Amino acid sequence: VRTYDKWKGKKNGNGIPDATNANYTNVLSKPKVRSIHNTGKHHYGSQCSRNLANTPLSITLVTQTTFDRLPVLSFMCKRWSSPISVVVYVNSIELESWERIKLEFYGDCPNMMLFPYEGIDKSEKLNAFPINKLRNLALNQVWTSHVLVVDVDFIPSTGLDKSVMSTVKTINDGQNKSIPYNQYALVVPAFERLFPLEPPCQNLRDCLSIAKTEGSDFIPQSMTSLRSCITDKGNGECIAFRSNNFVRGHGPTESNEWLQKNDTQNHRPVSSFSDGYEPYVITPWCPTDNSNRNYIPLKKYSQDPWAPLSPYYDERFLGYDKNKVQQ
Repeated sequence: VRTYDKWKGKKNGNGIPDATNANYTNVLSKPKVRSIHNTGKHHYGSQCSRNLANTPLSITLVTQTTFDRLPVLSFMCKRWSSPISVVVYVNSIELESWERIKLEFYGDCPNMMLFPYEGIDKSEKLNAFPINKLRNLALNQVWTSHVLVVDVDFIPSTGLDKSVMSTVKTINDGQNKSIPYNQYALVVPAFERLFPLEPPCQNLRDCLSIAKTEGSDFIPQSMTSLRSCITDKGNGECIAFRSNNFVRGHGPTESNEWLQKNDTQNHRPVSSFSDGYEPYVITPWCPTDNSNRNYIPLKKYSQDPWAPLSPYYDERFLGYDKNKVQQ
């Protein structure tokens, strides 16, 4: 993996310069490619606290993107006030303006951590995009108890981070206390917006311009506005994500049923699974002093008590199709 010559200081070998102030552990013995065959070494770059009592019960949103889709992040930040970790795939020309871009984002979104990853060439970007490697590099920077990994074009509902952590605490304080909170995974229902033949926007910039309009529910911000969008057939109907072309991907979530019952039941078990199911999932990440590792097969994973509680992604998956199905 290439690093960038114009950065001052040493390179960490991840494609990310040391200027990010990351404190990597055992970086020299870090595996070149994370896969199911070397899971015991995946966590060597993790920023999880070595003192478990210092891990906050909070959630980090993790994503990866290319340079041209950076404008989406500013809109995402308006709805998510907890930490955000993003690795950006850039070429050598785009990297020249990285410091300026980073400062612009930090001014509007101080809770966002941005890290550049310099790609090899155009062919890699088009044919072998290292999407899981980028996700893993962003996961390395997580220091909270939970994490949500999403694609960059998904915008969270306003206050989703606070709502999720409230649900985590409710589950943890509930009747089934024999199962610690760090053994739960929460599926976040996903929806998308369809457009009529003459959509209100023709490209990413125009769509974001409309979405950023104050008070606009072009991308629904709440349960009420989502329900309205689902019933609005004239201005771009909202549907459960990919329910019109790939039901297996998110079908078991039963998003529409969840939406109908949300007033009385804000969380419920996923009743069934199917081949190809790849939802967006909130999982435990950095251990806390209350974490229970008894369910983790230590021979397969690390025995370090600070190692993340959930697995990294297999970096042998390249490109954009069905790369989350390993979950």
